[in-house]
Amino acid sequence: MASILDLREKRDEHEMESVLTSGKTLITVRPNFPGPDKRNLHSNFVSFTLCPEIEAALGIESIQRTHDEEGLIFFILTELDKVEAKRICTGIEDNHPLGRLADIDVRDAEGTISRNGIGLKSRKCYICDDQAAACTRSGRHGFDEVSGFFREAVEGYLVSGPLETIIERLTTFSLLAELCRETGFGCVTVESNGSHEDMDFWTFSKSIRTVAKGFGEITAFAANDFESLREFGLELEQRMFNATGGINTHKGAIFIYLIMIKGLLESGRFEDIPEEIRRISRPVLKDFGKSSESNGLKAYRQHGILGIRGEAAGGFQKLFGDYLGVLEDGFDLKRLTLSVISDADDTNVIHRAGIDSLRELQSKARKSLRDTLDTGPLDCWCRDKNISTGGSADLVGATVFAHLVKNNYKILKGEI
Repeated sequence: MASILDLREKRDEHEMESVLTSGKTLITVRPNFPGPDKRNLHSNFVSFTLCPEIEAALGIESIQRTHDEEGLIFFILTELDKVEAKRICTGIEDNHPLGRLADIDVRDAEGTISRNGIGLKSRKCYICDDQAAACTRSGRHGFDEVSGFFREAVEGYLVSGPLETIIERLTTFSLLAELCRETGFGCVTVESNGSHEDMDFWTFSKSIRTVAKGFGEITAFAANDFESLREFGLELEQRMFNATGGINTHKGAIFIYLIMIKGLLESGRFEDIPEEIRRISRPVLKDFGKSSESNGLKAYRQHGILGIRGEAAGGFQKLFGDYLGVLEDGFDLKRLTLSVISDADDTNVIHRAGIDSLRELQSKARKSLRDTLDTGPLDCWCRDKNISTGGSADLVGATVFAHLVKNNYKILKGEI
């Protein structure tokens, strides 16, 4: 509890410094999740989803973020006066499907403005009709009850609307889960830029919103064969580059997710998806006869490694088998990431550090799995070696997506 109070005190000081220095209105977007540690996939998704809604409604001067025990929090400065900003923010709280799951606070140099300050009633509890503040103070509802409501509300939102919207939301959730991992092993995360100097959390945020929208569009796209699917993927890559200023954040993920989504659309049961992926991806084997200088094909010519093309041609067998099994055994992203790194022939690692470094990395990941799951030393080793496990990260996010598809298959197929 002392840690949380210290964090809140420091955050309050940071907020006041921001408004005093800028002379502007500050909006703070935080997940309204119970308990001392609010960091989880569902609460991160709430903040991430609401932030652009607020940006679009207010017009922003600057934006920052933190990620700690208080969750993923965004700080937005705007030229609007605090009364007008509060009216807009309470409208989002009251009308957006995820609005009640967040606290959107508004303040300026004179202090914070409440809902009562603009003539609105205090917010109600998630569970009962009493005021939320009263239930929080009294501890009327247990953690499991309140957190269960929060998670169910997010999961309901993920699968509401037309199929295009559902796919966009599920892929956003999955890509964000990858980005918000505790440890990136050289990849960009919400905590660190990893081994990268040309990209950060904001680069990935823009990319996620762009490519997820494209993933949704594939549901209405007549991609009847692999080549037309690949053409759409190349178009989506260009959108990604436009969003990131030419930086490759999700090229591998675009390849994986488009094939997985097409496999989902063509399947009759969840268990059929790997076979559909095998059928769809058969033409990708022709790539191994090309003289392309892509990292994946260079790894094949030099080391006989099939990489992600081989995984697709095999129906992503490991993803739907071993990796999904690891995830569903406790939903531990750290264990899943180590499992993938220890097993996958990540061509990103080969490109940046060579085949010997890949084998050493895999050995170290297996040791971490056997021992204490202490990932700090391995993460530091990756950064010291300029390694980025981007290929493995793509598979981690895709495994989360497979889990969501499995749990919501009937909804996705229009059977519910």
